[in-house]
Amino acid sequence: MRVLALLLVSLVSFLTLGADAHASATPAPPRVGEAEAPRLEAGEKLVYATVDNLNRGEVIGVVDATMDEVLAVLRDYDNYRRWYPDQRASALLWRRDSNARARGEIRMPVPFPNRHFEIDVTQESRTVDGQRVVTVRWQYVEDSGNFREMYGFWWLQPWQGDTSRTLCRYVLYADLGVWLPAFVIRWAQRRMLPGIIDGIRAEVVLRRS
Repeated sequence: MRVLALLLVSLVSFLTLGADAHASATPAPPRVGEAEAPRLEAGEKLVYATVDNLNRGEVIGVVDATMDEVLAVLRDYDNYRRWYPDQRASALLWRRDSNARARGEIRMPVPFPNRHFEIDVTQESRTVDGQRVVTVRWQYVEDSGNFREMYGFWWLQPWQGDTSRTLCRYVLYADLGVWLPAFVIRWAQRRMLPGIIDGIRAEVVLRRS
């Protein structure tokens, strides 16, 4: 039973909550201190999760690939089902420059129906401390499926100045529109969030072969 799928519906951008949630959803770099850096360097994924009316999941990890390679994976919505945990179906509906809309379906455990959604996605590039940073934001399209709300972002930057490696931060807020026990959601968040980073790593290797 993989429930994180519920919470982690990636393709991406956001809105419609209170000011605190909006502030938290603004793309921002991960806080990586002296304690976290060696763990990330060793390949560990940092996972943070909360269960509330609006569930929040976050994972931070390093991918041994350039930002453009990671972005190629994130922009290829037709193939999310190949690497994203519990993604049953996915499709790009349209793309205009840095904006896109995608459709997806996430597998749910019995007896809950699968979750369907469309999301609007916005990609932006900027320079922070002299290095290129890319953010990808997403927001659930109202009434496009059976979520109540869902939004979040990716933050991508070179890992410790090395442009051949990418530090990735993924943050998701989701209201599933269905009740699940808090301990099940928490278990799913902490078990499956790392699978997103692992999926990107595997997809990059596949594309290089």
